Amino acid sequence: MKKSVLYIANYQSPAIRIKRAISSNVSLAGSEKISAITRALEKLGYEVEIFSSGKTGKRDGKYHSAALERMPTCNNSNVHYSPYLAITGVGEIFGLSWFTLKIMRVMMTRPISAVFLYNLNLEALIAGGLAYMLRIPSVLQYEDAVTEYRVPPNGLKVKSGLRILEWWAQSFCDAVIAPNWGNISRIAPRKAMILEGTLPDPIEIQSSENLPEQGDYIFYGGGLDESKGVDRLMRAMDELNYPLVITGSGPLEQKVLEWVKEKPEMRKFLGVLPRQEFLTIVSQAAVCINPHRISWHNNGLWPFKLVEYLGCCGAVLSTPMGSADHRLMRRMVVSADDSSESLALAIRYFFSHSAEISFNRTGNREWAQRIWGIEGVAKDLAGMLDAVKSTEADQRFSQI
Repeated sequence: MKKSVLYIANYQSPAIRIKRAISSNVSLAGSEKISAITRALEKLGYEVEIFSSGKTGKRDGKYHSAALERMPTCNNSNVHYSPYLAITGVGEIFGLSWFTLKIMRVMMTRPISAVFLYNLNLEALIAGGLAYMLRIPSVLQYEDAVTEYRVPPNGLKVKSGLRILEWWAQSFCDAVIAPNWGNISRIAPRKAMILEGTLPDPIEIQSSENLPEQGDYIFYGGGLDESKGVDRLMRAMDELNYPLVITGSGPLEQKVLEWVKEKPEMRKFLGVLPRQEFLTIVSQAAVCINPHRISWHNNGLWPFKLVEYLGCCGAVLSTPMGSADHRLMRRMVVSADDSSESLALAIRYFFSHSAEISFNRTGNREWAQRIWGIEGVAKDLAGMLDAVKSTEADQRFSQI
C-alpha cells in the first residue's frame, strides 16, 4: 500500500503565478523549503499531495478555477490549487469551502500517514482539526511565529492577539518542525524537530553554467524591507569600498535601485533570479551577508538564507541570531549588534581576515550539506515520523 502525506502550504509555482497573475509577495525561501521537504518525503517512499490557496492578492473580481500540477523538481507529488474569486470576503469564503470539502474527501477515502501544515493560517487550522478528528497525525512546520513575524517593537501588542492561533494548534498538533526552540515552545508538542533550512543537491550547484573564479563581492539575497535590515546594510556600505550584489524584491526595491545608481561600478541589483543563476552568484561570492533586524523579531526567527549561504558559499557574515545554535554561529562572522555601524566593522574584519576565513570554506560547505542536504533531512524526518506513531514521552530531534 502506498504511503501518502498531505501537505498544506501556500506554495506557488512560477507557472501558477503567471497563469493567475499573482501579485502578492512570494517567499522564495519558503518555496525552496517546501520543495526540499517534499523531495525528502519522496525519498522515504511517500506520495505527497500539496494543497495551496493560490490567492492572487488582487480584488479585481476575476475567477480562477481550481488547478492541479506536478510539483516542480519532484517525482510524483502534486499541487492542488483552490479556486479563487478575487472579491473581498467572498473569495476567501469560497476558497476555504472548496478546500475544506476537498481535503475532507481525501482524508476519508485514502490512507493518509500524516498531514504537514506549513505555518498557522485558516487552511492549516482546518486541516489540523480534521486530521485530529480522523486520528491522522499532524505535523506543524512552524517557520514564522504569528506573534513575532516582521513586527517592529511598537506592533508586538497587536500581534500578541494572534496567540489564540497557537493555543488552537496545541489542541491537535502531534509534532512541530521549526527553525529554533523558541517557535517550538509556543506550541509545546510532545515531539519536535529542529530544521534551520534545507540545501539543494550538490549537483545543482555544480551544474550552474560557466562558474566564474571566486568573486570579490559581498552578496545579499532576500526580502528588501526594513525587517531584513537591507536599509542598514546600505548605510554600512556607504562607509566602505567593497563591491556588493543584491537580489530579491520587496517594498524598499525602488530605494535600493536609486542607491545602486549612485555607484554603479561597485553596486549591482539583479532582482529575482532563476534558481541556477542565484546559486552561481551565491557560491562565488567572497562573503554572503545577513543583516536581519533581530530586535524586530524578538529573537524569534531563523533566516533560511544562512543555511543556504553556508552550504553554497561557505563564508557568511550575520547579525546576532539569539535563537541559533552556537555550533552553527561559530562558523560565521557575527557583528556585535544589528546596527549599520556594527555591520561596517564586521565587514572590515572579514576582509582583513579573509585568507583565514577562506581556508574553512570547503569544510563549511561539506558540513552544511551533510546536515541540511536532502539525505540528511530525509533521515531526520524518518525518525520524527516514527516517533509520532509511538506512544513514548517527549522526543526531540536536532540536526546539528
